This record gives sequence, structure tokens and C-alpha cells, in this order.
Amino acid sequence: MTNLRHFTPTRHGGLGVQILGERAQKDFATSTKVTSKLTEAIKEQSLIAQDICHESVREAKVCKETEFRSNRDGLMREVTPPVKRVLEIISEKGASSWLNALPLKAQGFALNKTEFTDALNLRYFRELRGLRSDCPCGQKFTVTHALNCKRGGFVHMRHDSIRDLLAKLLSRVQNDVETEPQLLPTPEETASENTADGARLDIRARGFWRNGQHAFFDVRVFNPLSATSLKSSLKLCYSNQEREKKRAYNNRVMQNEGGTFTPLVFTVFGTASRECSNFLKTLSMKLDTKTEDKIKLRFVGLDVNYHF
Repeated sequence: MTNLRHFTPTRHGGLGVQILGERAQKDFATSTKVTSKLTEAIKEQSLIAQDICHESVREAKVCKETEFRSNRDGLMREVTPPVKRVLEIISEKGASSWLNALPLKAQGFALNKTEFTDALNLRYFRELRGLRSDCPCGQKFTVTHALNCKRGGFVHMRHDSIRDLLAKLLSRVQNDVETEPQLLPTPEETASENTADGARLDIRARGFWRNGQHAFFDVRVFNPLSATSLKSSLKLCYSNQEREKKRAYNNRVMQNEGGTFTPLVFTVFGTASRECSNFLKTLSMKLDTKTEDKIKLRFVGLDVNYHF
């Protein structure tokens, strides 16, 4: 686990800190192999096609990537299910972007020593120091319990923080944005699970997907390390969370409001489901064309990561 954390790139669950003593021989052999044909051409004063050099570099990258994946997969077969799930999550695209980001205070990306240490411990499913032994609800206080327990309002604060961030970003590219819009009363024949009067979704933005059409969004943050989630694959967990939201609101929004509904499903680690990732990508593209500072998708994703 230690070698994986230090040397493996962040995209494979590591920290990207190379141990030069362990890599020197392998990297030297790779460098020699990649440049061998170019070296021969220089000695013989002959021409060599650039494609040959590029192909050698590509082969070396593939071999290195295969080695990283093999090391990670081998480790995942040896660890406990919660740790395996953590490694799976932090290997997702964008999950480790906060580790590679510059600590820009203007963007809110600067962490102090305690925050950074706690973030690393949470990243590798290690208990935090100084935690109390028992929760006010009566259960044993652990990291997993803290992510699930609704006592004290932290679960709601986590949800509201992401909702407010996304609404703020949406307001920069759309003129008509509203948080917690109340849905119209629904007739009895509407095929939705949630038909209660006064039901609300998290965000409404006019013209996000199509000009003049209302786009409704609802945020859900779930813990993939809970006992229920560990029984299913991570991909299935995302799908189940999206389907549950759509069963409750999709038909109601389409039939009553004439709009679209998109569930925005996040894990507590800041990773996103397929539909949510598409939303973030589209939002980033709109921000890129609307603003002068050229905000890219990685900054939108980083904002979400740091809010977690």
C-alpha cells in the first residue's frame, strides 16, 4: 500500500511522488530502448521517420501504464472491501485533481496543514486523529458513520454547499436561475413516485439544455462506503441513485413543467455519475465561452472537489 501511495500516479490512486532509487534502472532501460533507433541513425548519419520515434514513445507509455494498472489491480485483490472501494473511487477521472492543482488562494484551492493531512487520510480510508469515540446519536464514531449520520446537520450542509456552488456557476451563464423551485401541482395520472403538492427540486435554469426550456436539477450525495453500497459495484451504485431520482421526478417535470430533469449524483469523495459528468462538462463549456478568464472543466471539477 505504501509503494502504491507514493509512486503510483494520482490517476491510479497514488500520490505521484517517485522513488528514484526504485525507478532509475527501469526508466534508464526504457529511455535506451526508445532512443535506440534515433541513436543508430545519428551514428550512421541517415534519415529516420518521425513516426518511428513517436511509435517507440507510445509503446513505452503503454508499458508504463500497464505496469501501474497491474500494481493497482494486484493490490485491490489483497485489501479489504472498503479499501478496495476507496481505491476504485480515487482512480476515477477527476477524483484526484485536487492533488495536482496549484494551491491558488483566489480559487479557494489552498489547504492548511491540518486540512491537507485529513484529506490524505480520508483518501486512503484511514482514521482521523483526535476524533471522539462516540457519536451523539449513540453509535460508535468512525469516518464512515460521520459521512452517514444526519445528527447535527452536516449531511444537509454538504448537500446545500454543492447545490449553492452549482447554482452560482449556472447564474454566470444563464439569466434565469432559481434554487429550490416549487413544482406545479400534479394530476393523479402523472406517472411519478413523488406527487406531493409543494415538492421542490434543487435548481432550475432556463435555457441550459435548450433555448427557452426549463432545466431542473436535483443534487444527491451518497456514501459509497456504506454497508448497502458495498454490496454493489460502484457503477451500479451510480445507476441506482440516478434511477431513484428519475422515478421520483422525471415524468412529473416532463409532463407538468415541460422541462428536462437531470439528477446530479456525487459521492462523498467528489466523484460524479455519468449524467452529472455530462452536466459539468456542458457547464464548463458554457463558462468557457461566457467568461474572459477561460474557466476550464478542471476548475469546475476542482471547485466541486474542494467543497467536499
